[in-house]
Amino acid sequence: MAVITEIGDAANTIFGKGRWLLGHVLRTWPLGYILWCQKRTNKRSVIEALTDHQWIADIQGALSVGAIAGFLKLWDYFL
Repeated sequence: MAVITEIGDAANTIFGKGRWLLGHVLRTWPLGYILWCQKRTNKRSVIEALTDHQWIADIQGALSVGAIAGFLKLWDYFL
């Protein structure tokens, strides 16, 4: 079964919980070895996270090579 989600203006979709990222929840994003601050990502809307690249502030901890690759993949996707 294929599921496609259209988020419209992104104000009502939660950045950390919604399947807005090519059908993925943020934590299951391929190459998503990035540690996210769940407290912020589960409250912030997609539009809030993408405005002025606020999603970057939700990253926590040290970045491994895999995490940097995941970050760059997300960066390319958001541009």
